[in-house]
Amino acid sequence: MGKLIGVAISPHPPIIMEDIGGGREKEAEKTIKGLREIAAFIEAGVRNRDSLLDKHINERRDIYDLKKRTENIYVALARAAVEEWVQKGKYLDWEAFMDIILPREALEDLEKKRAGTFVSIHNNGHLRGCIGTTMATMENLAEEIIHNAVKAASEDPRFYPVRSNELEDLEIKVDGLGEIEAISAIQDLDVKKYGVVVESKGRRGLLLPDLEGVDTPQQQVDIAKEKAGISKGEEVNLYRFEVIRYE
Repeated sequence: MGKLIGVAISPHPPIIMEDIGGGREKEAEKTIKGLREIAAFIEAGVRNRDSLLDKHINERRDIYDLKKRTENIYVALARAAVEEWVQKGKYLDWEAFMDIILPREALEDLEKKRAGTFVSIHNNGHLRGCIGTTMATMENLAEEIIHNAVKAASEDPRFYPVRSNELEDLEIKVDGLGEIEAISAIQDLDVKKYGVVVESKGRRGLLLPDLEGVDTPQQQVDIAKEKAGISKGEEVNLYRFEVIRYE
């Protein structure tokens, strides 16, 4: 009898394969055929998995492309700024981007108006960054949006910077701030209509209007105080403002 050279595992009972000439060539062939069938089955499963994964990726990309084509121009500008920063590490070139903007009246607003703006970024409903300015700091509204979008994506201390694999899942909002006016009492607030600014001893906190989970002016003021590092019982100066929200 020849010496043992290996053990094969297949759908058939295990067979100890002997040297050629040992009289069990047919059983060995049957075992090899079984192994080939297993390999083909596994390969087909891998191809099917890859096909399903490719389909999922393509569907996500189609949804993302549709979102980019149909969203408000202010949001599109903020999204382009985030993508440029995350993918290339640089600020979006406004003069190059403006050539593709339609309608032209939106271009005029972005090019000629100045205002404070806030850019809010969410990923599947979870906040990923929100930073803005209470008054204009750049030469026009477009540059204000671009710079605040980059800061929201990369400098919000509550979160790690946005990563490239998140870009297709991001929801972005842009709030254009109106004039900030002083108010005498919390009763002058309306959480759906007005944002609030609280101020005390050089500390300032802001909260945008119409936010999920903020249902009363007192909640609004308390959250703004917390953001500024002001204790709940501390007296503050109150201000309110309206926004134009683009999403």
